[in-house]
Amino acid sequence: MSVLLYVVSTAMLAMWSDGQSSEPTRPPAVKTRVEQPGSELDERDRSEDGRWAFWARMKFHDRLGWSARFTLNLNEASRPDAAARKSTKFLPERGWPFEGSAPRPLCAFVDELPDPVALVEWRRRGTTMVASFSQGDETLCRQCRQAMQALQDATDDETTPPDWMRDPNTPTTCPDSEGYLDESVLEPECDGEERESWASCWADAYPIGSTNMRLVIATDAQRETSIVCVFRMGEDGGGRAVSDRFYGVLGHPDYADGGPVVMYSDFDMNGTPDYFVARRATGNGLGISGFDGAFVLADAARKTARITRFNEDDIEFIDHDGNGRAEILTRTLAGAQNCIDGRSHNFWVTNLLGFQDLGVVDLREVDTIRSGKFVGRFPFVEWFAHDPRNRFRKLLTDEQRREMCAPRFPLYRKPVKPSGQAKR
Repeated sequence: MSVLLYVVSTAMLAMWSDGQSSEPTRPPAVKTRVEQPGSELDERDRSEDGRWAFWARMKFHDRLGWSARFTLNLNEASRPDAAARKSTKFLPERGWPFEGSAPRPLCAFVDELPDPVALVEWRRRGTTMVASFSQGDETLCRQCRQAMQALQDATDDETTPPDWMRDPNTPTTCPDSEGYLDESVLEPECDGEERESWASCWADAYPIGSTNMRLVIATDAQRETSIVCVFRMGEDGGGRAVSDRFYGVLGHPDYADGGPVVMYSDFDMNGTPDYFVARRATGNGLGISGFDGAFVLADAARKTARITRFNEDDIEFIDHDGNGRAEILTRTLAGAQNCIDGRSHNFWVTNLLGFQDLGVVDLREVDTIRSGKFVGRFPFVEWFAHDPRNRFRKLLTDEQRREMCAPRFPLYRKPVKPSGQAKR
């Protein structure tokens, strides 16, 4: 899947026939100018509101630090200074389609999310975003502004959100005291504890291993949208990549209806750490969780990175073959009309994805699950039946199955090996 580069949208031109427009002309999208922050603003404004903003910012990054591990049930990678690895997690029963036939695999490992190397916040004033906070050197703050400007330029909204204003429900005094980051002691209805209470939008820059490349996550809290950008690519450091927009990376990871996920791990095991940035949204009823975001895979040797948009349901990161390289299980609810029995039915479709060439690939043709005489293959389809005994009843024609299981990512390509070399 190719890198998704940002393209400025243009207004639709009206088509005329006999002097009449066949379609009404759409009003132009509102464009917002993002202000470049000047000198680094005070890290901790000593005013009451400055203290509120400081703690809201700290809480936001504290949540992101454990969001992936908590939301995706991941194993924490052991650190050199750790005496012993913490308890090992295996995939929950609900996420494993071969329960009873093959043991559940090990959950994948996630590295500790690094601290941002720069961050900038803005407050809206009409069609201008005015910088209200910045931290980091001038170059990094400029990249944060460029990412935010790309997000604002990509908007197709025809209206301007309201100016930033202090929420009158926020207490005048900030409870700035020891233990403030302890979630259990906070008042849950206090708006001052959320980052969006003090900024209309923000951009945070993260390191990509020991490279000069930087990942910037830009979020517009008012429009609930985000993009990711990679800067300093290529030999001269002048290259960059920008994703298209996705659901905003904000909120609380523990919210029932969704929250942000930022995962830091070397997904393709090439020696350079990568990122998964997304927002989880969980619906009512079946409780299906959708993850809308992007993978950013990097290669230090080639000084490049690639952004792959990713929007899948009920994902699980596993290491089913125990080689340290992550795979992704996805589970989608799909429907088919006029099945073999003449009726319409819903089906669970589980697929296995992996990584290759700095992108996401479909592993259906190379990875199988083996346990004794059992062999499990992907995509795995089962009928969403009320009686579990009917879940494997044949209801789909070959054509219906092919259509339902069509790959959404490129197929993994087997590497060409010299003759005589043992196969994997």
